[in-house]
Formats: sequence, C-alpha cells, structure tokens
Amino acid sequence: MSARSTAGRLALVVAALAAAGASTAAVTGQGVDAPPAPTALAAGDATVWYLGHCGFAVRTARHLLIFDYQERRDGPQPRTRGGAIGLDTGWVDPAAIARDKVRVFVSHSHEDHFDPVIFGWRKAVPDIAY
Repeated sequence: MSARSTAGRLALVVAALAAAGASTAAVTGQGVDAPPAPTALAAGDATVWYLGHCGFAVRTARHLLIFDYQERRDGPQPRTRGGAIGLDTGWVDPAAIARDKVRVFVSHSHEDHFDPVIFGWRKAVPDIAY
C-alpha cells in the first residue's frame, strides 16, 4: 500500500471520528515516537494507531475499535519498540486489551484486511464483538 493510500484511509478514520463528535485525535503508529495513549479519555476524545497496511485502532472513552487488522502480511514476528509489543508498535496484544470493550471491523475478506487471528482474541477479551 502506498503512503498516499494509507494517508487517505487515516483521513477517512479521522473524518468519521469528527463526524461522530470526537473533538481531538492523537495519531500514533509504527516508526513514530509518540507517547502512550492515556489510560482514560474524555467523552469526544480519541486516540488512533496505525496497525500496518490498512489497519487502524481507535480508542474512545467507551470502546477500542479495530479496523482491518492483519499479521500475516507483516510477518510472524511483532514489530517492537524498546521491547514492547502493543498498539503503538502496530500489533494487538490480546492480554493488553482484555479489559476493553473491543469492536473489530473487517472491510472485506482479502488476507491483507482480514486475519483469522482476531477470533483468538476471544480467549483473552471477554467483551469483544465482530
């Protein structure tokens, strides 16, 4: 995926958040030295992470929304920054999101937008829907 396509998809996510009433959005992602997401967000605020290729995660005050997540395209080894694995490094660690109200969205069934690994998250995340 080109940088232009990624930027376009991010712009759509941010526009959707704005339309939904989000007043601010902090964008983080692989290769970006950004601070970790706050533990609590105010109503209307959101944090957005780029998860590689077409994937994004969006944390709002009430939910963690994950769009088009995949691991297969980027390889089996998680990207790490300082030894940490998580949203800010482009990977979902089910144990790290276990307390979140998670909603997972898959735009279509191509392997670069859909990875069956998302269904394994049910073991660690009790409040998850697809």
